[in-house]
Amino acid sequence: MNTIYDTRLIFNEIKNHYNIKNDAELSRFLGIATTTLASWYRRNTFDIHLVYAKCTDIDANWLLTGKGNIIRNSINYNNQNEHITPFSNEDVTDWKGEYFKEKEKCEQLNGKYITLLEKFVK
Repeated sequence: MNTIYDTRLIFNEIKNHYNIKNDAELSRFLGIATTTLASWYRRNTFDIHLVYAKCTDIDANWLLTGKGNIIRNSINYNNQNEHITPFSNEDVTDWKGEYFKEKEKCEQLNGKYITLLEKFVK
């Protein structure tokens, strides 16, 4: 997974979906402090488990990648021809592993960027 998502874009889409007007209201919806949300914006990261737990109709793939449909597909349990492949714990572990690898890469790049900026400013 080589996707780097934009936290601000993700949260703007969530606010639009839930008719949330501002970041203070989003913070209340998620059950976090406004300073936590501001920190997430600044670091371009967020607690994906918390957001997924609070946004019950949001598609996990969209939340992880920012791609695809924001709404979780509804499943028709009456359709016998529909084949549903459940996620295994290994799948989730793999996705989490990839997520944290990408997050680490972003943090390393941010560190290098900050170092370059500091040299430029001096």
